[in-house]
Amino acid sequence: MAFLWLQDIAGEANLNATLKEFLNTGFKQPLLAKHLLHNLYATTPDSIHSGIKDFFESTVLYENQLLQTGYRKNGQGTFDVILHIKSDKVSVDSAGVEHPITPNDWLDVVVYAYDKSGKETAVYSNRHHIKENLTVISLTLEQPPSRVHIDPMCKYPDKHAHDNQQKPKEFVEFADVLLDF
Repeated sequence: MAFLWLQDIAGEANLNATLKEFLNTGFKQPLLAKHLLHNLYATTPDSIHSGIKDFFESTVLYENQLLQTGYRKNGQGTFDVILHIKSDKVSVDSAGVEHPITPNDWLDVVVYAYDKSGKETAVYSNRHHIKENLTVISLTLEQPPSRVHIDPMCKYPDKHAHDNQQKPKEFVEFADVLLDF
């Protein structure tokens, strides 16, 4: 799971180059996990170092949840979509005790809609920086959404991944979307 996340966020070519460099050091000294971590930190942007720490140096669990989604047709003939996302993150110590952490992660958001033939296809796919436990994302789409999915590839170890997708409800005004957090 950690390498899948790293491959996606840092790029496969960058990850392969880092691993090749790490393996080449094995001819000079024994390969140790600390050497791999050093190479990962040295060859990746600072913006993903917290993720490397989460995946490789500690035990971190997530509870990402799509609380509520809704959409409405606007005056331009497109659709305003609103997503309410809850993201709880905990570090688990050696005794199994969970300690809350403020999220600082890039979460994939995919929105689906039906095409003219009735087939459901992805019409929006983007990564969003989640920095708080509660996040609201507003989008504008060309067609009404049929389904919204956060972290669809399960890159983060989520305690309950079944609540990461939802069928959006149509509403008249944004005020109609209940904010029962």
